Amino acid sequence: MQYLFTHGTRNEPREDKEIGKIPKSWIVSRFDSLCVLQRGFDITKKEQNPGKIPVISSGGISSYHNLAKVNGPGVIIGRKGTLGTVHYVDCDYWPHDTTLWVKEFNENNPLFIAYLLYFLNLKRFDSGASNPTLNRNTVHAMTIAYPKKEEQQEIAAILKACDRKIQALEKEIALIDELFHAMLEQLMTGKISTQPLTETYV
Repeated sequence: MQYLFTHGTRNEPREDKEIGKIPKSWIVSRFDSLCVLQRGFDITKKEQNPGKIPVISSGGISSYHNLAKVNGPGVIIGRKGTLGTVHYVDCDYWPHDTTLWVKEFNENNPLFIAYLLYFLNLKRFDSGASNPTLNRNTVHAMTIAYPKKEEQQEIAAILKACDRKIQALEKEIALIDELFHAMLEQLMTGKISTQPLTETYV
């Protein structure tokens, strides 16, 4: 991710800009030229009806409702509580009041924007106060660099493939861990004999 957001995918020459060295063709501007953020909508548990529309709070999907506020795909950022977390959804959704969501993508790639927001590490704006809040104006004013849409799609595809590989490995690790604990329990309860092992090492 560090390499892709500083070198791109085209092996083109890089230039020194105010935010560091970036590929020559990339755009350097305020964040709100890439996309525009909007505060989410408040909704209580009592106001929600059974449905399949995810209600996304700062920590991720918190519940489901029968009504969507925003058409997908969507990029959502934790505004209060779990500050700076980034969530991406393909479906229609309800962004909770504890979040900021991308209102205007300005014809840019939504998945690329999600990865870029993650790379920008907005958690650093957590002041450590008892109830920190991420101000969208702070994010809008950030100076960033980004490529044109075609290269955005390439970067997003590479990172998505990496995410899929990570998820597959995590599932494999979980299965191995589950198997280990199952075998350990059988050893501890005597369901598996250790006699052959003892004879081997005597």
